[in-house]
Amino acid sequence: MMYNKFGNPLVVLDGKERSMQFNKEMRIREALLAHPRAREIFIKHGMGCIACVAATMESIEIGALMHGVDVDAIVKDLNDLESIDDNKQSKNYS
Repeated sequence: MMYNKFGNPLVVLDGKERSMQFNKEMRIREALLAHPRAREIFIKHGMGCIACVAATMESIEIGALMHGVDVDAIVKDLNDLESIDDNKQSKNYS
């Protein structure tokens, strides 16, 4: 298995290696471990309890429901993290 720069498993889609996507069923802790900037996304969406014990057991969807937050917006922002990092990296090399 291949891994991205954050140590997350890669999948091959359309012949290209891509990181596994964040999804609403993913545990909050898994998301936090999957990308170093995931914490910023949770805080941006008002989920400051990311250090809470429940974060190890709750899915992103349940956490979002508990905080009255749009789960789809959180997941979109989390999935956008890698494309933002890729854009920054390509600009550094050009």
